Amino acid sequence: MKQRILFVCLGNICRSPAAEGRAAARRGYELTHRARRLRESDFEAFDMIVVMDDMNYEAAHRMAPSRSEAAKIFRMVEFCPSFPDRSYVPDPYYEGHEG
Repeated sequence: MKQRILFVCLGNICRSPAAEGRAAARRGYELTHRARRLRESDFEAFDMIVVMDDMNYEAAHRMAPSRSEAAKIFRMVEFCPSFPDRSYVPDPYYEGHEG
């Protein structure tokens, strides 16, 4: 069964495109990326909305039209068991070399 997954980060210029590209490459897909803001209609259009940090998580929850739609929101780190010490995906744009 196909799932429609949207990856969200602050500016959609580095973390979310990287997440989409890696997920797609493992499945043999090649993606082009177009940055845009999260929209309320995305909650209906996507099965999962995967965010990179707490700020994105809270913003997406505020935008969710219902509790059932908010249940589609996940933190990326929930899918990264190799990095149990991380509570968010570091931002290479704002956190420099450490990001």
